[in-house]
Amino acid sequence: MSLSSEMSHLLSKSLSTLILLTTGMHGLITEAIPYRENDLNRLLPGRLNISVYIFNDRNRNGIYDLGDLPMTGVVTELIKPNGMIVEAASNRTGYTNYKMALGSDKPRDINQSGEVYTFKVLIPPGWQITAGKSVQKIRFIDKVGSPGGLIAEKAPNWVGLAPTLSLSGQMVGLNNSSIPRDVLVTATGPNGKTRTLRLDKEGSFSLSVEPGDWSIVCSSASLNWRLERPVKVSTAPIELVPIYVGQKQLPMQTKPLLENFDWIKHSKLEKIRNGHNGLNWDYLLAMDHQISSGPGYINVLNSGHGVAYSSSGHPVTITAPKGRVFDFVGGYFTVAWGKANGEILELVAFRGDEIVAEHELKLSHLGATWLDADLRGIDKLILSTRHYWQFAADDLKFRVSEFSDE
Repeated sequence: MSLSSEMSHLLSKSLSTLILLTTGMHGLITEAIPYRENDLNRLLPGRLNISVYIFNDRNRNGIYDLGDLPMTGVVTELIKPNGMIVEAASNRTGYTNYKMALGSDKPRDINQSGEVYTFKVLIPPGWQITAGKSVQKIRFIDKVGSPGGLIAEKAPNWVGLAPTLSLSGQMVGLNNSSIPRDVLVTATGPNGKTRTLRLDKEGSFSLSVEPGDWSIVCSSASLNWRLERPVKVSTAPIELVPIYVGQKQLPMQTKPLLENFDWIKHSKLEKIRNGHNGLNWDYLLAMDHQISSGPGYINVLNSGHGVAYSSSGHPVTITAPKGRVFDFVGGYFTVAWGKANGEILELVAFRGDEIVAEHELKLSHLGATWLDADLRGIDKLILSTRHYWQFAADDLKFRVSEFSDE
């Protein structure tokens, strides 16, 4: 090869190398840059979450442990050093998030070093703090190289809440008649002690209770009538469907049925089919409780992962197949959305064309109430809300006849 040919070959090879470097090889070089080690001491601060975790202390033992659940929609105030108050609510996983960002000009941020910021959990009516402290004072200090430029000297601790447990009900007369003067209602708790309950002018009663097995006994000597109602108190307040004084109690259906909606596994939302568990269902949807941000969908959860709700807020109808009946024992209920807190659940139960029970239950988005129904031998149950906000439900209990289809 001549000198001129060799020079041409080297020039061509160099040109090819240059083309590779400025085209395809350039990508390899630039892709390698993000993998270099950073000098964290020169890193400019950004923004990073710091949170107060809120949970339902279901066993009321003062710690976050097995069986406890995140609580959504509880408001925490961040009180800044200048007195400014910033509110945030716990999200679907229980976290109330604020941002640490040294020097930030955003008014909601934790942005000053060496200052004390106060986190104050606003305790909802009917709830109490059982774990942690409602007020936590946290000093933040600068930390060069940290994601937000600040760290807490001691990070905020979790806060557990539990509802005040109560058991309420009402005695009513048959056919809108007055209840007899000699009606007596007693409550016996898990400690074996019995107390006589005072009825107001509407026949209503309410008492504070503790977890365990209770017995409510109603009687009238003039009617030669006595009814004993066992009630299991667990994690939620309980409201009884009205008890009709003097009404003969029908026998129970023989097969207990728990509808907890945990069969929903391969989809996140599913319409319940007629024939499911031997009953017909209209306008009740099952879903994974975490797919919606509505706090009532999350806070209604009592077991597993599935819950149910009224589709588009419209009435739900549950019926027995023709010629059959069922018992509605009860269920846990909330209203799905915080702006509808206090919405009214309306229950109507039928036996043929006759209405045999009606009840109204005030709903919360923060936690469920157990509606203790014990409605026997009915063939239709309608559950609706007064203003058509979605209600959420979990662990509905029924009793059906042994020959009902699965």
